[in-house]
Amino acid sequence: MQARYGLALLLLLVGGCTTIYEELPTQASGNVSTPTPVAVPVVVTPTTLPTPGPTPAPTAAPAPTPTPSSPGPTPAPGSTPTPTPTPPVGTSIHHVRVGFFGFSCPAGVTVPRNGLGELPVGCRGFVTATPKDAAGHDVPESIHGPNCDWALESGHGLVEVTNSGVTVFNKDVKGLATGSFRLCATVRGVKGCLNGQVTPGA
Repeated sequence: MQARYGLALLLLLVGGCTTIYEELPTQASGNVSTPTPVAVPVVVTPTTLPTPGPTPAPTAAPAPTPTPSSPGPTPAPGSTPTPTPTPPVGTSIHHVRVGFFGFSCPAGVTVPRNGLGELPVGCRGFVTATPKDAAGHDVPESIHGPNCDWALESGHGLVEVTNSGVTVFNKDVKGLATGSFRLCATVRGVKGCLNGQVTPGA
């Protein structure tokens, strides 16, 4: 009997529907017992075993966030500061040069050189004011601006100073009598002067 149940269990596991006929014992009829086979259907219901699902991929552990490095050491007090860079050439007025750049003299009068600062009586000298940087280069007008203030600080009556009519940075100076004079020009607060000498004309 146990063998029959085992066979039924085996069929249940293998799957499929199978009809099994089991022989039951018969009752005795008199002294002779004739076995009468009785068919008892046993229905085995197949059981579907669960199909294992896909194994989830392992999740990578998040990388640790790097800790920002600490700032560098603070300079010790008393350290040498970085020197201020020198401004480019021609970007500031260091001084103003005032001097002759030409003359107009009567016939027979020797024309002096520009750099001597001499003006013969009767000659007209042409004076200009030129803003210069520390290296002696001309400062452009975009830096020094369009204004120039003139002043005859000494030598009144010895020279006559008039506008040239070309630019405010030029003046015409005529020698009237011998003696010294001082003519100054100021550009953006920086002053330069011509210390001139009126000499005899002939």
